[in-house]
Amino acid sequence: MVGGPFKKLLHTSVASPELRRQMTPDYPIGCKRILLSNDYLKTFDQPHVHLLTRGIRQITEHGIETLDGEEHAVDAIIYGTGFAATEFLSPMRITGRDGLDLNQAWQGGAAAYLGISVPGFPNFFMLYGPNTNLGHNSIIHMLESQISHVMQARQALLDSGASHVEVDEQRHQRFQLGIHRRLATSVWSGCKSWYVDERGHNSTNWPGFTWSYRWLARYAGLAAYRLSSPLDTQSPACDGQRIAAPRDWLERANAAFLRVFLRVSFRALIGPPRALASQRKIVDRLSWLMPGCLGVNRRSMQLDGLSLQIVEPGTRAPKGVILYLHGGAFCLGSPRSHYSVTSRLARDSGCAVWVPDYRLAPEHPYPAALEDCLACYDAIRAQLCPADKLLIAGDSAGGALVLALALALKERGEGIAAGLMLLSPVTDPDLGGASMQSRQEADPMIRRDWLEQALKAYAAPVQALSHRPLEADLRGLPPMLIQVGDQELLLSDSTRLAERARQSGVACQLEIHQGRWHVFQLQAFYLRSARNALLGLARFARQCLETAGQTPQAADSPRTTQPATDPQPS
Repeated sequence: MVGGPFKKLLHTSVASPELRRQMTPDYPIGCKRILLSNDYLKTFDQPHVHLLTRGIRQITEHGIETLDGEEHAVDAIIYGTGFAATEFLSPMRITGRDGLDLNQAWQGGAAAYLGISVPGFPNFFMLYGPNTNLGHNSIIHMLESQISHVMQARQALLDSGASHVEVDEQRHQRFQLGIHRRLATSVWSGCKSWYVDERGHNSTNWPGFTWSYRWLARYAGLAAYRLSSPLDTQSPACDGQRIAAPRDWLERANAAFLRVFLRVSFRALIGPPRALASQRKIVDRLSWLMPGCLGVNRRSMQLDGLSLQIVEPGTRAPKGVILYLHGGAFCLGSPRSHYSVTSRLARDSGCAVWVPDYRLAPEHPYPAALEDCLACYDAIRAQLCPADKLLIAGDSAGGALVLALALALKERGEGIAAGLMLLSPVTDPDLGGASMQSRQEADPMIRRDWLEQALKAYAAPVQALSHRPLEADLRGLPPMLIQVGDQELLLSDSTRLAERARQSGVACQLEIHQGRWHVFQLQAFYLRSARNALLGLARFARQCLETAGQTPQAADSPRTTQPATDPQPS
């Protein structure tokens, strides 16, 4: 129907039926660039014009030799080769994070978020990049949208005080999947053209409306970016970053509400003089306000009397296993209270997440929780995967258990895990960090007397160095990622752990999230900053799984189940 007027124009411009047959495309209209001309077709009806559709073998001294071996003598050649439309920014060399070359990153085909930015290349923006060409409108419209988007990103960088802006890898991937899902059913997939490279990858055209691109660039695009600044860790072994909070109105409104809500409903109620039984009931009720995400499956199982929740990605086989140890000051919490975290970790990392419902103090003081975590770890190793396909994660007191478990496994002399992920971990049972004073009022989640109550109930002895990682020898532990808020009471526990890891030669990434509190990731349903932090954990997990097999510490070794033990102080 759309091609009707063009066929009519061909019929009136070219008299020869055979010539019209040769000139009629065998692909849908628009699959190749539409030529807008009133005279082009009439040219072929001239007696001195001949149309040859056979391919060119070579250009000779006297003319052109076609694939059938015939040579056509000519006086001049206008060789309309066009340009390499799919080779963006070539032959320039652009180098990103960790020496990554953009041409290498694009070996499978050029791709960019909104055609503007690429993960792994902070502070890098381009105009008229992949999938922003138009076959039906002016590229000036797209360029105006892109320039406006880049200026918004620049302003966000200045407003936040950050030094780096970088698109999130998973947001970039989801954008690309959407682009190519639409391109697969478009007219451009029906022929060979300069829109498509030799692999059939269309990295050229935008498959939507121009107004939809402008809307994305103006209103939705900045949500995909992460603003950060490097921390002065004075060590190549510890990669420290200060992560700026998103500045959109919804994030700021939700964060302001949550600060008040948590201060009233959690900080005021959790801790002395309220009994632990009452605190557990409050936490159980509040957990319903922290829902998980869609796209995962969860089930329960028993392991020698220990209850477990297993959360798995819903549509694909797990790539590995994350053993997640929930927080709650050793006395509170359950797999359900942390489902907002574990469900997103499972979905975004592609790993199965095992969450043991370990025994709680004061009914079960040290080392009961550590023994349960060790039993769960041994079950994963025995039933599912080697150490290089396993990560251990935890928040708050669960973070303390992660470190205690890793140190206990180190004493057993075997591979531990591909990586450790620590969210606001408790690392100093003496509560001696500077932030215990400076952040007393800033943290809307926890207060010092609750920590004192919980640590007294857990009753880990002073000689239990596995619960004193700031004094323990951390050498040989897997790479670790630490996330902490800059408003939280336990900020110093994380910064001192990162320094201890540096001293021990352990690869460590420290993220300090601006304007955030203790285990803010629990509020991922409400906060984009929390969702972004969990995406960072998932990205770290995938990277560890990809590289763990190359590191000696992740190697598998014969293993027997032993009770949890602590290294003795020297």
